[in-house]
Amino acid sequence: MRRFIAWLAATAPDGKIPLPAPTRAAVTHLYCVRIHPFEDGNGRIAWALAEKALLQVIGQPSLIALSHIIQRKCSACCKALEAAK
Repeated sequence: MRRFIAWLAATAPDGKIPLPAPTRAAVTHLYCVRIHPFEDGNGRIAWALAEKALLQVIGQPSLIALSHIIQRKCSACCKALEAAK
């Protein structure tokens, strides 16, 4: 977890090795889900961290939640993933 937090700070827009926001958000989500640091809520925490990674680029809070949009468009996303197999 310490390595993850250090990576998150280093890849921030003002960090030592800034990454593009979509890349950083995707890796943030993947890393948090992979290390599974909590007994419950890992997916929700991972989405919240991914959203934070995206929002750090624009420097202000969002009025919409990324997870809400994904859930609302879940059917279309699943169809697209199936088509890509």
